[in-house]
Amino acid sequence: MKTFLISLLVVLLFSFSNLKQSSVQSYNNGSGKFSLPECPVPPTIAETINNDHMNEKQEKSPENIDQDWYGKAIKNIQDEEYAITYSKDLGEYQSPNRKNNIRFIYHKNGFTAKTRDVIPESQSKRSESENEWRIDFKAMDAGRDLQCGNENMQFTNYDFLNMDRSEIIASGNKAYIENENIRIDYTNVKEGMRQDFIIKKRPDGEGKLRLNITAVTKLKMIAGSDALMFKDENGIDKMKYSALKCWDANGRELRAYFEGQLQVTSYKFQVKRRKSKIFNPGSKIFCDSS
Repeated sequence: MKTFLISLLVVLLFSFSNLKQSSVQSYNNGSGKFSLPECPVPPTIAETINNDHMNEKQEKSPENIDQDWYGKAIKNIQDEEYAITYSKDLGEYQSPNRKNNIRFIYHKNGFTAKTRDVIPESQSKRSESENEWRIDFKAMDAGRDLQCGNENMQFTNYDFLNMDRSEIIASGNKAYIENENIRIDYTNVKEGMRQDFIIKKRPDGEGKLRLNITAVTKLKMIAGSDALMFKDENGIDKMKYSALKCWDANGRELRAYFEGQLQVTSYKFQVKRRKSKIFNPGSKIFCDSS
C-alpha cells in the first residue's frame, strides 16, 4: 500500500477579494453551468394563493399534458442513478457512477473511489478480487508556504480542515460539508465526480495557500502535465484526477498547481521517494472573503 501526499497550491495575487452581494457567482464543472443567484423577495400570501390557483388551472389544461412522459420518466430514472444517497450498510453517503464503473464513498475528511462492479478478465484465471482497486483521499491540513531567507518553510493549520463537528448534506447528485473555514462540494455526473474547495476564511500568514491531501492506494500514481492518473500494475488506467482551476471571489483566475510525492512508511521512519510538480490539474478552488 502506497501513500501519496498531494498538495494543492494556490498563488494569491494580492488578497482575498470581497464578493458583492448583488453578484452572481457561476462556474463550469465540465457538464454544465451552475449559478448561485440572489434569493428573490418572498411572495406575499395573496400572491401565493393566486399563483397556486393559476397553476392548478394550467395543470388541468389539455395542451399542458406532457406527451413525452415516457422519455422523461426514463431520463429521471437514469439521473437518479447518479444521486448521492445514504447507505445503511456503509454508514456513509455514497454514489455509483455507472459510466466510469466507479463507486464514491464520502467521508467527513475526504472520499473513497473504488470499483463499482468487479468484472473478471476474459480467459483469465485471476480472481475477481484481483480486479478490485480503491483510492482513499483524505484532506489533512492547510497552510502557507513561507520564504525565510533561502529556506522554504510551511505554516500549517491542522484545524482548518477539521470536520469533526460537521455533517455531510446531500441532495440529488450534489453534496457538501463545511466548517467556518472551508466548504467542500461534490457533484456526481456521468463524466465523473467533481470535488470543489471553497475557501470561506483567509488562513493566517502570507505566501501560497496549500491544501494537503493524502491518497492511499495500491495503484501507481503518475503525474502528467494536466492531471494525476492512477494505473494498475499492467498500466491500465483506473482513475484520473484532472481539471484543477482556481478563482477568487470575483471570478479572477489564479495560478494553481499540484505537488505530489510518494511516501513509504515503515514503523517509525518515513522515506520520501519521489516529488513532482504539475501545473493546472484536479478540482476547483474558490477563494471567498473572510
